[in-house]
Amino acid sequence: MFSRGTAVGEVTDVQTSATRKKVDYKIVPFGGGIIPNTRHIAELHADLLPRSPLTKLGIGFMSRFYYKQLPKQGLIFGAVAYVDGRPAGFVSATYDSDRLLRRAIRWNWLRLSWVLATSLPRPKRLVGAFESMGIFKSRESRASNLPVGQGTAGLTGEVLSIGVRRTFRSPEFKIQSGLQIGKDLMYGVMAGFEKSQIVRARLIVDAKDIAGQGFFRGLGWEPRRRNVPGWWTASTEYLWIRR
Repeated sequence: MFSRGTAVGEVTDVQTSATRKKVDYKIVPFGGGIIPNTRHIAELHADLLPRSPLTKLGIGFMSRFYYKQLPKQGLIFGAVAYVDGRPAGFVSATYDSDRLLRRAIRWNWLRLSWVLATSLPRPKRLVGAFESMGIFKSRESRASNLPVGQGTAGLTGEVLSIGVRRTFRSPEFKIQSGLQIGKDLMYGVMAGFEKSQIVRARLIVDAKDIAGQGFFRGLGWEPRRRNVPGWWTASTEYLWIRR
């Protein structure tokens, strides 16, 4: 259920008009019981992150379970960006990276079983399911050692997925509109971490995504390790530490 990958090239509730080119720009947050437009975010995820385990599980899985049930339960949060009414980008994150999968499965095993049963088998979906379980096992030991009942103390946040459509991250669009949607989405999530007293967060990015890694470095994230356990393709882990 994790989704390594970015499409930024390079979550505050915002609605504004750019001064250089008049566009209707808004960022719509979700999480803490608020559900996003599941069709919009699932299609963005599938289009922008084709190698993600979630994409392999299918749009139906994301729209019927992942982006519907988990925000409702407060397990993930994020935002969807819109430009002139068109879904332009999204970000999803969690305050508890190590226990996300464990809780998602334990709290929703019946619903999850039904969604998977009506979605599988398709070879690509089976691959996504096996990769997700590998990630789950790689974090299970740390999840078991985390303290209970101490709020966010000791928790590690994670930016799970982020992507912006190419049209809205092109140099032409940025110059004409003055908008940098990827940065707005990331700043919103990082503000959420700070507000919740999260002092450490991770993200996993494709090792070949040089542009994406440069984007995150520019926001203060630092590389920690390569060959991240559980991922089937070469990945790099980045860390953010609250100063």
